Amino acid sequence: MIVALCVIAAGLAGWYVAAGFGRTTPTPDVIARTQAEAERVLAKSGLTLEVREEAFSEDVPAGRIISTDPVPGEGVREQGTVGATLSRGPERYAVPDVAGMSPADATTAVTEAKLAVGASIQVFDDQIPAGQVVGTDPAIGTEVRPGRSEEH
Repeated sequence: MIVALCVIAAGLAGWYVAAGFGRTTPTPDVIARTQAEAERVLAKSGLTLEVREEAFSEDVPAGRIISTDPVPGEGVREQGTVGATLSRGPERYAVPDVAGMSPADATTAVTEAKLAVGASIQVFDDQIPAGQVVGTDPAIGTEVRPGRSEEH
């Protein structure tokens, strides 16, 4: 009786892996492809793509796949879904227009823009009163990485 149960269990396990719900196929490599390209590649293997999140990337251009779950080469259930993270491109923020603001207000504006305030230098300006910000380096409107220091 125990032998018969073991044979049945082994048979079911074999079926599950070889022909049943446990059958898998290797995940195709769609890293750095556009979403449309990735969908076509996966469809050829009977798989679908699900973009689960978007993230900034310094290395992968916007609109392309950063990573997949499962990773390329790892087994995924046949007719299954491959999750993906889609690139938003590099994270950049514009230097805010702080000219004419007080140093405290300029600091608030810069930090709210996800940038960091760098060293301040005093300069003379014919049009902006003493004690107010004249400008920034890099220039107002320049797109920079988050946390980058700006001077004013």
